[in-house]
Amino acid sequence: MKRRQILKYSASLPLLGGSTLLLKACGGSGGDGGAQPKGTLPIPALVRADAATPVTLKIQKGQYEFLSGKKSDTFGINGALLGPALLVKSGAQFNVRVENALDEDSVLHWHGLLVDGGSDGGPASAVGPGKGYAVKTAVSQPAATLWYHAHPHMRTGFQTAMGVGGLLVVEDDASAALGLPHTWGEDDVPLVLQDKYLNADGKLTYKLNHNTVGLGWFGQHMFVNGVQQPTHYAPRGWVRLRLLNACNARVLKLRLGDHAAFQVIASDGGLLAAPVPVTELVLAAAERFEILVDGSAGQPIELVMARYDEQYGANAAPFDVDRTLLTIHPTLPAKNGLLPPLLAELPEAQAPQGARERHITFQLMGHFPIDPDPTGPLPEIWPFDFAWNEEDSVFDDHTLAHINQIEVDGAPMESFSLDTAGFSVPRGSYEKWRLTLRTGDVYPHPFHVHGTQFRILAINGGAVPAHLQGWKDTVNIPGAANIRGEPGHVDVLVRFDHAAAMPHPYMVHCHNLEHEDGGMMLGFEAV
Repeated sequence: MKRRQILKYSASLPLLGGSTLLLKACGGSGGDGGAQPKGTLPIPALVRADAATPVTLKIQKGQYEFLSGKKSDTFGINGALLGPALLVKSGAQFNVRVENALDEDSVLHWHGLLVDGGSDGGPASAVGPGKGYAVKTAVSQPAATLWYHAHPHMRTGFQTAMGVGGLLVVEDDASAALGLPHTWGEDDVPLVLQDKYLNADGKLTYKLNHNTVGLGWFGQHMFVNGVQQPTHYAPRGWVRLRLLNACNARVLKLRLGDHAAFQVIASDGGLLAAPVPVTELVLAAAERFEILVDGSAGQPIELVMARYDEQYGANAAPFDVDRTLLTIHPTLPAKNGLLPPLLAELPEAQAPQGARERHITFQLMGHFPIDPDPTGPLPEIWPFDFAWNEEDSVFDDHTLAHINQIEVDGAPMESFSLDTAGFSVPRGSYEKWRLTLRTGDVYPHPFHVHGTQFRILAINGGAVPAHLQGWKDTVNIPGAANIRGEPGHVDVLVRFDHAAAMPHPYMVHCHNLEHEDGGMMLGFEAV
């Protein structure tokens, strides 16, 4: 693809409205070749990460059969793909040791965990092959479903796609007293949702190139805990699903097979004030929600990935039609988990008078015009092609790392540098941030900030849906209606209670990982 074609193509995007494997019981097989009964939902081992002895997390190579009989090279943590779920109690010490057995630098970021910059796992903390590091830090935040994933500079997308990631669960006494479903792997079910691009030989294929840096990495296969369309046998009654969109870029819209309502009980950073009934739920990359589905009738429950038309590439076949991701059979003896009418007390989401305001703008393809000919007709729409994942880039790594940008208060910032912090925030003070995109960018961008759980104040100046009124660390910024329109904006209330100073700043970035690796990330200090 020539440069003039890239410009034409980029302009066309907005036109579309412990030593344990994760895979204990799975359709695929790990590096030891031990395939489990096909179709059974794998359940990640739940490992305490707040004991006196640290949990060792080894980032390593492996092989895994995403497709039967076809092995692919993968990365995993203590195994061939993904890693254990880590459990820590609020008030305890998070205690782990990370070892890098890859042939390149790596680091684990504790996404959503409220810790200082040196413990957070940003790119500046990456260690080389054969190296390791320890993290021991106090945890003080409400019960929540968090996660961890690779975060090395310009390699976050690649290593996460290859399988470096897992769940991190915070528990507390208040949530335990509610009587919610809590038997891990039975009526409390973790679901890591990921798409993968596999070539004709069934091998996971990833390249950061001129297409993926603008679009993101999309796969033509969807996996739930590493398996396609598994089944799970659960107790009758309420079943709790901990949903994680661990895709590099893809936005997911979920519903139940019969279009029945289900209850949202928690978002990224913890429980909502009360359950929120919905019939569909949209998760941008890195977002988490906890939901309860009603299995009291004992009939099968299908979790469906519905067609999503608001992101270029998301509705390309086979995802141009609704697809079942998981079937739950609630036929086991009931566990008597409850759906309480009230869940948690949340402080009012209102910026205090005089709070500092910042305006943060994601600049997709910041060095290129989104609309090369603003007086002419709208550019043609190029059909999406998964095969773009296999193209070599027409740009060198330095150019790829600076294609996307971030502006803060109208000032262009240098794309992420290990040596520079873009701005500084005072610890313990509230700030109101407006998050938006460059004019004409209709692509959805999941905004993520390290070191805090924020509250959403407004979306496009309007009311916040009830299921988004809790604690969040990731929020989708809506795009413009077309390439000549103004994009959406999200107002959030943030506060940073821990220190993050150079050389270990916090990050603010797009969680479309290819956008991030292509420069849509900025370090900042909390002092």
